[in-house]
Amino acid sequence: MLKLALVGSRGHFPYVVNGLSNLENVQLVGVSTGCDDPPDRLLQVCDQLCGITPTVHDDYVAMLDTLRPDIVCVDGPFERHAEMVIAALERGTAVFCEKPMATTREDLERIRAAWEKAKELGIKLGANGHDSRKIVSKIKDLEQDGYQFDVADGPLKILMQKF
Repeated sequence: MLKLALVGSRGHFPYVVNGLSNLENVQLVGVSTGCDDPPDRLLQVCDQLCGITPTVHDDYVAMLDTLRPDIVCVDGPFERHAEMVIAALERGTAVFCEKPMATTREDLERIRAAWEKAKELGIKLGANGHDSRKIVSKIKDLEQDGYQFDVADGPLKILMQKF
């Protein structure tokens, strides 16, 4: 059984929750807004889409340490995505992050450094985006800097492969 945790309640996390009813081998073990947002939306969506009432954690880092999920879906405030992604990667947790994964080049470099260590353990890092033209443009810029990507449409998923 794969353990899933949600960090954040701002964007498209309902797509992840909605898919849980089709995945017998995935269990939602905990949720955290990852900020000062109330957990109401997280709880409402989990209940409405798959009849789950997950355990709410005020501190997402403590949640990661306590529950040790296999995968975390990051969907918090954009400016905190990088720290959330890095916290999960440092704990050996696979990450699926709502766009944008980082809001600054420095944050992207910090994510890359954390992922370089985590990928040796087979940890995956993915991002979701809906405006593929903008993302593909950014990918081309980043590829010139040494990033390599595996891109698949629908919605666009990006997996950093190696530097």
